[in-house]
Amino acid sequence: MGIYTILGNMVKRWISIMFCAFFIFGCSMNDNQVSKELKEGVDGMAAPNIMINNQHYSTTGIVIENELFDIDGVITSTVDETKIPNKNGQSNFGIGYEYTIINDDVIYINLEGKWIKFERWEP
Repeated sequence: MGIYTILGNMVKRWISIMFCAFFIFGCSMNDNQVSKELKEGVDGMAAPNIMINNQHYSTTGIVIENELFDIDGVITSTVDETKIPNKNGQSNFGIGYEYTIINDDVIYINLEGKWIKFERWEP
């Protein structure tokens, strides 16, 4: 099993956890509580995060398929999944993933042909 398969499985697991958290807790939480859960992660793990242009972005769990975006960069380094990235081009879910910058508040990460929406936040 290659490193990208392992990392891809880790990202898929995170996306599944985030969807479950949203559906389980979403009905009883307000928007701020759901956002906090997505940003802080669960079970001692940080939510999938990336740092680009000195800004932190965290997954929203929103998936877009069959969309073509211009590529603005590639994730070049990673930290442990329990940590928050602290360098530009760094994530806590793996390397080699393409990203596109929509605006200062939104980026998309290409994970196996599916674009995952990330939004800016302050750690």
